[in-house]
Amino acid sequence: MTAQTEEGHSGPAAQQAMTRLQHELSGTLQSLGLAPQWNVMIQGTLSDTFADMTEDPLSVYHWLSEELQLKEVGKYQDTGSTSISYYSPLLPAITPDPSAPASRMNFQVAVHRNSMTREQRLTIATPAISIEY
Repeated sequence: MTAQTEEGHSGPAAQQAMTRLQHELSGTLQSLGLAPQWNVMIQGTLSDTFADMTEDPLSVYHWLSEELQLKEVGKYQDTGSTSISYYSPLLPAITPDPSAPASRMNFQVAVHRNSMTREQRLTIATPAISIEY
């Protein structure tokens, strides 16, 4: 199931609605004997906040790394995209066993440059990106 806010609806009311929906769905799933696991993905166009992206396309990664204490565990890069997988001690592990290799990744960031408009789209996800970036 995917729930998303409409473009331009990102204020406190939209956040509260998403949180309320998550709690309702979690309760329903738990009543059916299922343990819900939530994935969060955020996607948008990079703003002037990261204007130096043209000179340092990895600056957004550096900023996020510092803010979330991220440790890089994997990377993919081509002419239009960069995707980096991370582990953060501030986020839950993917698997219950923190020594399992899969738990070493719980955060992913990607930047894709549109070849026509040159616009840069940022995708942030936990535990991993599962939409087109």
